[in-house]
Amino acid sequence: ISSKPTLTTKFSKVSLRSNHFGLKFQEALQIKRYNISIQGEPQGGSNDLIFSICQKIKSQLDKTFESNCYHVSGKVLYLWSYTGFPNDHLQEVTLRNQDTSIDFQQVPGQLTLADVQKESVANKSELLQAINVWFAAVMSKLGLKELGGSSGQFFNLDKIEGEIQDQLIVYSGFKISPEVYQGNQLKLLVDCQTRVVSKWTLLEQYEYDMDQGMGEREFADSFIGDTFLHTPTNRKITIDGFDMNLDPPANPHAQFKTYSEFYTKCLGQTHIDANQFLVYTSKRTSRFNKDGKKISEETKTYYLPSSLTRTGMTDDQKNDRTMMKDTAIYTKIEPGIREKMQNDFLVNHLLKTFNSDARFKDSASLAVTSNLTALRVCKP
Repeated sequence: ISSKPTLTTKFSKVSLRSNHFGLKFQEALQIKRYNISIQGEPQGGSNDLIFSICQKIKSQLDKTFESNCYHVSGKVLYLWSYTGFPNDHLQEVTLRNQDTSIDFQQVPGQLTLADVQKESVANKSELLQAINVWFAAVMSKLGLKELGGSSGQFFNLDKIEGEIQDQLIVYSGFKISPEVYQGNQLKLLVDCQTRVVSKWTLLEQYEYDMDQGMGEREFADSFIGDTFLHTPTNRKITIDGFDMNLDPPANPHAQFKTYSEFYTKCLGQTHIDANQFLVYTSKRTSRFNKDGKKISEETKTYYLPSSLTRTGMTDDQKNDRTMMKDTAIYTKIEPGIREKMQNDFLVNHLLKTFNSDARFKDSASLAVTSNLTALRVCKP
């Protein structure tokens, strides 16, 4: 194909297959949002604590909102309906789980997802965020979990696609990304994805390296700046530092005395070693005090190393040609196989959920067959 076409260059029309599929939401589908906070917790509680408690009070949520068509994302509950909201008057409510009180405060205004395709929409980013949350609920119904926060990448964590030299494991899944394109066309990107993570937790790596004679400071320095997967929440974090003391710093969760108790009771982890060290991520923020002086503050979030696994491959693993070849068996997918996997997922899983599950039925339509794109290219 000519890289520098001229006025006399001949063009020919070809059709290319695309993994972007036409998406349309029903006009009646609307979303209400409620901000969530836990009484007595700093900043209203962490996302992890909020999600855990919302799971425990699911029956209360169903009864309060008279619906099970909702999904919790971060500190917001998204509630959707295309027949109106039974409790439309509900502005705020407080629910309880044992000794914990959790508040729900309605965000002003409702979102109509179909508006995202209109010519000029002031809240288009809010609409796209709501659509992403709606799809996260669909993927959760299919047993796929989102890795790395709001990444749009969902994997079946109950099935290991492959193991590489007893060091790495591979998960497979799909990337789901709704986006508005030229001409206000709403399309859904569906693409095959793989994720490579370490088979060892950071605590297991620490125990191994200590047995090999490595010092604690050398161990810590070798991991600062690296990205890990926090397995209880499926979020990615970047390690900023280590706290090797056995006595952890002040626990940020008011209702738990230790981090071990938080992980056991809130995140459902078992066999927690109470004597393990901690790692943390740090975030620096600025505020003005009462005298108008700007103050810089550092907030640290701590994690147990037994809950962290490294994502991706180390430099040594990447330089191992045999390991790279073994990994490519799972991560390199031929175009024909990729298209077949994508279409199978769309027809037999995604569309099936759209058409059969009461939470999502009649909410949206997806044009699976119209994924041919016409393109004019220079004639070779």
